[in-house]
Amino acid sequence: MQNNNSDWKLDIRKDIIDAAKVYSNLAGKTYLYIYGDKYFELLFKNTSFMHLTGVESNLKASDFYKMAKAGILTVDQFYFTNMHPFTTAKRKVTNLKRLPELTTQLVAIVENFHTDSSTYKIGATNLDFTIGLIESDTRKDWYIPKSLRVRDKSIENSNNGDFASIIMCKNATASKYSQILFKEDDAVIPKSISLMISETQKFDKFL
Repeated sequence: MQNNNSDWKLDIRKDIIDAAKVYSNLAGKTYLYIYGDKYFELLFKNTSFMHLTGVESNLKASDFYKMAKAGILTVDQFYFTNMHPFTTAKRKVTNLKRLPELTTQLVAIVENFHTDSSTYKIGATNLDFTIGLIESDTRKDWYIPKSLRVRDKSIENSNNGDFASIIMCKNATASKYSQILFKEDDAVIPKSISLMISETQKFDKFL
């Protein structure tokens, strides 16, 4: 195990708790990303949080997130190994607190994004950090975050990509998207998804 002394763990514990509070503002919602003539929906599941931090724990992922969000996670409930070292986890958690940037600002959507150990069908990046996405086990038309990578040359390590022109949001239980979080001036949407968008949002351009 690496760097499991109390001072360093107290430092990253605070970062994890802060990140969980940020993550809670994203959880329970789905995000619609439109790029070119393609789109996908992203759900930030509670159980995804622990893996994004880069730490190891004997807690269930749902309990880890619940305790971090409540501020009661202790330094004895997570640890580091050669596979998941402190330095990597520190970089991940620091950027995890910036996760909302991927829902409100210009981001690149990369396809078949590969790392040394995995390939992700879709990734979203602002060039500082990238989230690798996998299909949800509950709904195959939703994607969930599986990995957070920091400055990993995700565009170079992908087969294809484009910038998201529109990002929309809704509660996961709602039937249609009604909130626009990001939109380029010349953004267009595929006609095929027009029924997914609330009538309160009007778009002038359709593919």
